[in-house]
Amino acid sequence: MKKIEINFLQLEHKNELKLKENELNKINYLLELSKAITSDELETLDVIKINDWLTAKTNFPSALQSAKLLELDAPYREFIAILSNLSNISDSYIANTFNMTKKGYILSPKFLKELTENYTIYLKEELLPVYDKLQNAIELLNDCELKKLRSSTALKRYHNGNWFINTHILNSGI
Repeated sequence: MKKIEINFLQLEHKNELKLKENELNKINYLLELSKAITSDELETLDVIKINDWLTAKTNFPSALQSAKLLELDAPYREFIAILSNLSNISDSYIANTFNMTKKGYILSPKFLKELTENYTIYLKEELLPVYDKLQNAIELLNDCELKKLRSSTALKRYHNGNWFINTHILNSGI
């Protein structure tokens, strides 16, 4: 299907992209925190895995108490606070939005393409034949070398909207 772009909502696209980049930075920071909490043993956003790791190290039933005992309560509390502020961090959301690299997550090319599509306005499909006819008319008009004439005045419109040629101006060739 042929698509004719009418408008790209650049400001809205930029704002949405900034939001996702901020979210991405938080997720990558959470991965760093998880590594710091677990002595580089885990790199995860799963708080249950981190809690299990902490309680296994101390044999305490409370992950918070375990973190305090291991002097990891500050990064643990920060991890919990940041994670609770991220609203839609599901595995499917992350898989559809981000790609994992050696340095952490990045925005996926598929997501970036979809984001651009979401903020691009295209000509309605039913208007494509009209668009093609208008393109042909433009080519015909350009072939008439109207640029050499006072082209804007050679073509006129009646009050009903129909076009006509002002033959006096066309004939004068000025």
